Parts: sequence; C-alpha cells; structure tokens
Amino acid sequence: MAITDKTRKTLWARSGNRCAICRKELVAERNEHDRNLNIGDECHIISEKPNGPRYTSDHAKDHDDYGNLILLCKNHHKTIDELWETYTVDLLKTFKNNHENWIRTVIDNADNKAKANAPRFLKRLTTGKQIVDIIREVHAYQFDHDEFKSQEEAEFVSSFLQNLHDWGEASSFGDFEIGRQVQLGYELNKEIEEIEQKGFFIFGERKSSKMTNGNKDDLGVWDISTIIILRQDNPAIINAEKIIAQNQNRFN
Repeated sequence: MAITDKTRKTLWARSGNRCAICRKELVAERNEHDRNLNIGDECHIISEKPNGPRYTSDHAKDHDDYGNLILLCKNHHKTIDELWETYTVDLLKTFKNNHENWIRTVIDNADNKAKANAPRFLKRLTTGKQIVDIIREVHAYQFDHDEFKSQEEAEFVSSFLQNLHDWGEASSFGDFEIGRQVQLGYELNKEIEEIEQKGFFIFGERKSSKMTNGNKDDLGVWDISTIIILRQDNPAIINAEKIIAQNQNRFN
C-alpha cells in the first residue's frame, strides 16, 4: 500500500512543515540565491523491507500508517537509516511526539493572538443535522468551550466533543452511511437539548481552505470543523436578530 492523501496531509500538518529532529523548514521559497531546496521526506520508522532499518517481522500494522511515519529533512533521513541502531523505534517516536507537541504549542499561541485581534462570528447550532453536516468527512477539528463549574459539566461536554471527533473520524474512512447520519442527527437532537438545559449553547462552522506548502505546491482543499460550546450568559454571544431589528428601527 502507498501513503494515502489523508495520511500525508495529517503528517505535514502536524509536523508544521519542519523536520521532527532539527526543526528546519522543509520547503522554502525558491529564490536566485538558493537553488537547492531542502525538501522533506516522509520516512518510515519501521521498514517494510526485511533488510531495511528497524525492520521487525511482528509489525502487524500497515507500514504506511500514520503511526509508522515521521517527517524529516533529507540529512536526518539519511542519518536515521544509516545509524539505525542508535535511532531506535522508541527514540524516533519520541522525537515525533515531542515535535508535534511543540508545533501544537506554537499554533495555539498564534491562534490566541489571532482571537485577540479579530472577532469571530459562528452560527448557533440547534439541530443534530447541522452538527452532522459540520463534522462529517473533515480533515481537522477545532473544539473549544467555556470554563466548567462542576465535574458533571466537564464530563458531559468532554464526552460530547469526543464523540463528535470519533464520529467525524469514522466518516473519513467511509463508515458513515446515510442511514447512520440520519440516526446520529436524531440522537444529537437529544444531546443538544440536554446541553442547553445545562445552560450552554453550541456554535460551529465548516470551512474549506486551500492548502499549499512553502513552495506553493498544491496540497489540496482541507475541510475544517469548528465546534464551540459557550455558556448562555457569555457576553461574547451576539443576538443577530436583535441587532438587525435595532438597525431597522434606527432607519425607520
């Protein structure tokens, strides 16, 4: 099997276009002074070839699975394969995990700055079908919520968001037939009602963004699902109908 488009997109996105060991940018802008671009390699942690680096006969999973891949610069790709006894499976997985955590921290900090500088308007979601349409077959998820006041709130909302993520992931692998979508929408109606009874509203959107790497190569269109759960008295919530009515009265 070959590396799927979904796996490739996930690997590059979670790696932030940087080598998991040296963190150098892997795809840079082409210019007159730099003809030798450092293109990243999608490397196997465990080789599928019997004589390959870190090969093991008891590796039951697909060798092209995300868990067996690490994004590296060409220099470190060569290094880990030549010094395979030093760069063990556990060490490479540690490099990968630490690097992805670092990328998430950088992105979270950037997102926090963006949120502070730009207002965001999301539609309130009141039906299960609206949520299903947002989470099915997307490439990435953005979940957020207000602070909780009790353990019961935390457990209920965290379980709700985790289920949305799991259902969304299942849909990406074709395990989300129309009948299941309809049933899920119906089940979500009950959960929405319970969430609102607990004093929360659900907001969300589905957004498509065209992704490119640093060399302007087309990585395709990514669908991103955003679900945010806010307290009903959160001052950030805007009543659009009320604002429209106020503006209409102003000009009458």
